[in-house]
Amino acid sequence: NIIIRPWTEQDSECLYGLLKEIKSLSAAQWEMPSGAEDCRRIIKILAECGGFYAVIPKPADRPIGIITVMSAGNSTLTLNHDEAEIGYAVADKFCGIGYATGALLLISERLFKSRAFKKLYCVCKAENKASRHILEKCGFALSEEAVSRVKSKNMLVYSRALR
Repeated sequence: NIIIRPWTEQDSECLYGLLKEIKSLSAAQWEMPSGAEDCRRIIKILAECGGFYAVIPKPADRPIGIITVMSAGNSTLTLNHDEAEIGYAVADKFCGIGYATGALLLISERLFKSRAFKKLYCVCKAENKASRHILEKCGFALSEEAVSRVKSKNMLVYSRALR
């Protein structure tokens, strides 16, 4: 019911509008961009850090969410070369419909199929029960050993390994 595709610099206006519809980004410590030009810069930087994807419901063509993939050296965690951190968010009006779950499953499978990554991590606020539920539905488990990798307090780290 969804597709994910890389954001392009031509999407900067669309991304700017979308980011204003995702309240959870401030909780994730994202700084709101100042406009489309700022979004163009963000798209370029995040693409170079591992990947930045648009979440689009079928058959629509307008993105409703974002996915980030951060590889070693670009993550909020200390990662090995075969590990990545995934971040995700959907516009508030699309929460609770399954788009975040579908997007996380899709990107996880793509990353594992590429054979570039053997372990994936996601970080969420401890009080974000909805995100914790999504992570568990997608096969991620609370990762006690990785908690020390997080720079912020009140954050939980979930992981999923290639099977």
